Amino acid sequence: MKLYCPVQPIQHYKIDTTYCDVYYQKLFHTYHSGYDWNGKGGGDTDYGDNIYCVYDGVVSDVAIGQGKWGLIVRIWHPGLNIFSRSAHLMEHPSNALVKEGQQVKRGQLIAHMGNAYGAWVSHLHQDFQIPGEGQTFDYWREGLDNAALSDVHKRYVDPRTLGVKFGWE
Repeated sequence: MKLYCPVQPIQHYKIDTTYCDVYYQKLFHTYHSGYDWNGKGGGDTDYGDNIYCVYDGVVSDVAIGQGKWGLIVRIWHPGLNIFSRSAHLMEHPSNALVKEGQQVKRGQLIAHMGNAYGAWVSHLHQDFQIPGEGQTFDYWREGLDNAALSDVHKRYVDPRTLGVKFGWE
């Protein structure tokens, strides 16, 4: 089964920051753990756009992240043995369209795009976490400030490898 693209229609979006992006590392002194999807209109033209579940799973966390994360929805995908995280969503937990413990289906609407209280231009941060010791939601919220590249590779999966393995639609 292919992964469902978290933004639709896919041709209206572009990926501005990728997994372990070198430019991002130079700018922020940390490695990027996933993809940043932005509307092709630029700025906040995509604010409020729909965000979809990439694969069948169970919602594990819905909470406001610390710092510049905004609202985060994290989903456990037992069929992939991985968590997906959608971040920078519309800023209040009541804006999430899913609840912790809820079963979700691939392609299901889960939230709306936000900008982390104006910390960023509106976009979706999407990444995939490898389950393991210390992989709590709090760890997610704190992010990977000054993270070593090896730490990112140990904790996250490059979305391109998932896309190649499963495809996007």
